[in-house]
Amino acid sequence: MTKTRSINLLLGAVLAPGLSLLVGTAADAAPITGNLSFSGSVNLTSTHDDFLAAGGTTGSFGVMAPSTGNFLPLISTNGTILDLDRSTSPVASVISISNYLTFAGDPDIRFDLTTLDAGVFTSAQLFSPPAPGQTATPTGTQFNLINTSASSSILSFSVHANAVRISTNEVTPYTGVFTAQFADRSYQSVWATLSTEGNVTTAFSANFTPVVPEPATAGLICVLGTLVLTSRRR
Repeated sequence: MTKTRSINLLLGAVLAPGLSLLVGTAADAAPITGNLSFSGSVNLTSTHDDFLAAGGTTGSFGVMAPSTGNFLPLISTNGTILDLDRSTSPVASVISISNYLTFAGDPDIRFDLTTLDAGVFTSAQLFSPPAPGQTATPTGTQFNLINTSASSSILSFSVHANAVRISTNEVTPYTGVFTAQFADRSYQSVWATLSTEGNVTTAFSANFTPVVPEPATAGLICVLGTLVLTSRRR
């Protein structure tokens, strides 16, 4: 047995399961691609997202530009989003909520919610007199609050989700950011309502983008791909 053949056999024995999965995925799967942008309205409390139409367990949204990839043909079509009780789905914890987003224009795609991300700011300026440029995250929440002026603000929160192609079970990780703008209220005013068990109804927009693989993961994929090609050529 030649040295080259011995090396090939060894590589085959070690890498065969992973390479088979990799090659099979490349040949058979139809990965979900592109950015998803959509908008709608929501009734917010400190612990609940009740997407409109109000009541029930779901709301609706409209897909909008600049959606790309698989979502480009869905622009101007509608979808369904699940209402969310954040009191039973704590932030920064792994959760599993299937069918969080579904699409009338493509029933073969859904998003499953996997994580509610914690807010990125501190609570230091939460009760400061309103001023432009202030930021705050109420303790234990996922809200990112920003004052764009002394009397206008932005509330945002982020999530992680898996885009699933139902027919093939192909899974693509995504991150999503929801943003609501208040043209006539500082975040101090908004939080004063939410923190006293009140609610605010507002329009929102959202953008979901694919998660970029970690460099180590991307490198491993390249190495495995190179080994497959080299082995085939030999």
